[in-house]
Amino acid sequence: MGRRGNRPPCKNLRPGVLDVQGLEAAEIGERAAAAGLVLHELFVQEASLEEAFMELTRDAVEYHATTAEFPTTGGTYR
Repeated sequence: MGRRGNRPPCKNLRPGVLDVQGLEAAEIGERAAAAGLVLHELFVQEASLEEAFMELTRDAVEYHATTAEFPTTGGTYR
């Protein structure tokens, strides 16, 4: 399902809750009022530093799985 017109991306998180991205809170309120919709609460949610870090580094891998090759004769391994 694609976006129609200049609608911002949004998703329903649970009944009565709508997450809108790409618009300022004031513009969301103005659009809702123009459409005759009543908003009981409107707030801006910003990512925490941890969420921002995880988003920025989601493709980075610190540890890679490898197999160690040991000689078959001689030596002592502890």
